[in-house]
Amino acid sequence: MNKESGRSMIEMLGVLAIIGVLSVGGITGYTKAMFQYKINKDIEIITQTVTNMQTLFSAQTGNCKYTGGRYSADEDEDVEYSCCGYFGNCYYDDNVRAIARQVLPDETDTLPSGGYISLYPTGIYNNAIEAEHNANGRGFTVMLLELSQKECISLATYDWGNRTTGLVGYSVGSDFVEDLGYNPLITYGCQGTKGPVSVVWHEDANIAIACPGGSVVGVPMPVSVAAAACSECGSINGCTMQFIFE
Repeated sequence: MNKESGRSMIEMLGVLAIIGVLSVGGITGYTKAMFQYKINKDIEIITQTVTNMQTLFSAQTGNCKYTGGRYSADEDEDVEYSCCGYFGNCYYDDNVRAIARQVLPDETDTLPSGGYISLYPTGIYNNAIEAEHNANGRGFTVMLLELSQKECISLATYDWGNRTTGLVGYSVGSDFVEDLGYNPLITYGCQGTKGPVSVVWHEDANIAIACPGGSVVGVPMPVSVAAAACSECGSINGCTMQFIFE
């Protein structure tokens, strides 16, 4: 008599089920690891860009540090001169591109996560007059565009440091703070001279603002605040994050 040996169909299905579970777990773990790797690279690029920018302009001082030009006001605090609105002079594209090539570590505006990074000059307001006229250029903005909601939350809840690093504050949400006319809330507001700031509501835009050292929302931004702001981002334009540094 011949004896046949082998596995039953049930045993084979059991083995395949185990392999399937392990494969799904492996893919999930790999996906999470790759996501965290990209976020870490984003953080590295942002941090290095800020350091390079501050180093590039370290010899410059005054209210027009990052933009050129000059700022002054008369005795009635009427602005007579203001800083040029763009890096180095009053022309935008060429100068911003030239500076970006110097300070972006990889000389590209594309982030590993798939979003984009841009640089802009901005005012660090001392008083209401400066805020009204946007009349200085003592700071710069690092803007992240087209982030996914998950990337938005991860970056918003990272500990970006305190005022000793030059960080004034940052916003996160579905729109630009400048586009909504609330730039002073980050600069003038985060310095404690315009009252506390937390979440800005404007039409369909939900923007959370974080200030190092406290205010209403400190740094790092709480997950609940970041999730609420990032949840409003559209599927087409994604989320926007805006840092302001001195």
